[in-house]
Amino acid sequence: MPTNMLGEVTVKWVEAIHTKMPMCATGALFGALRLKPKQRRAYTMRYLPWALQVGYNAKNLMCVYYEKHWEQPMKELQHQLNITPFP
Repeated sequence: MPTNMLGEVTVKWVEAIHTKMPMCATGALFGALRLKPKQRRAYTMRYLPWALQVGYNAKNLMCVYYEKHWEQPMKELQHQLNITPFP
């Protein structure tokens, strides 16, 4: 996931759906308004569908003790948490 506005808005959607917190939804909604036309196209076609899928299907990410998983391969952890890798 890129560390730019597009990536951050995508992560906010995952957080908003997963945690059901209004501040995350607000950040996702208003952050998307700042995207440039080219980014907006990628956002609606690729990023947003992935974020919605992960937000609804991932296991509870708030209860994961991430420090215990440093040595675990990323793909294995994603599978364990039911997170689809970003395409």
